Amino acid sequence: MSSLSRLLNFYEMAAFGPAMLPLALASTVASAGIGAAGTIAAGNNAAAMGRYQNQEYTQQAETATATGQRAMLEERRKTGLVESTLQARAAGGGGSATSNSTLNLSRQIAGRGEYNALMDLSQGQNQAAGLTNMGQAAQYGGNIAKTGDMYSAAGTIAGGAGSFANTYMYGTGKMPQYGGSNPFNP
Repeated sequence: MSSLSRLLNFYEMAAFGPAMLPLALASTVASAGIGAAGTIAAGNNAAAMGRYQNQEYTQQAETATATGQRAMLEERRKTGLVESTLQARAAGGGGSATSNSTLNLSRQIAGRGEYNALMDLSQGQNQAAGLTNMGQAAQYGGNIAKTGDMYSAAGTIAGGAGSFANTYMYGTGKMPQYGGSNPFNP
């Protein structure tokens, strides 16, 4: 008997003997279970990351809104100072703080100041809306990934069940013919 024949004979008895069938079945079930559990864990992690990112973006949105409000209030304060300076200079220069030209200029300053203040507020709100949308998209993406991973885990389990059935039903303890792959043609 040649060395190759002895090696193949040993391989047949060691790897494909009937005593190996329970181990093959157990490893097939374990492999499917571990693969499915890993896939489910990845989906749960993706969903958790989406929720976390949504919370972070929500906090950033609140900050952007507050920043816009502070900028608006600062713009209104500056506008008030400019109006006050206008009236003081008009009165200090010998003119009237209540003359038509002074009041008209004061209204223009107030109008422009309010416009700038509202623009600051609007910019903060727009930034907040964008951040809120990004957070919701992150959470939605995490949920989509979780759903996809659940389907993938189901596929892993189904594939493991098929492999289990194949091993259990067709595990003959015989090695296929060399060069072939049909277990029913020894």
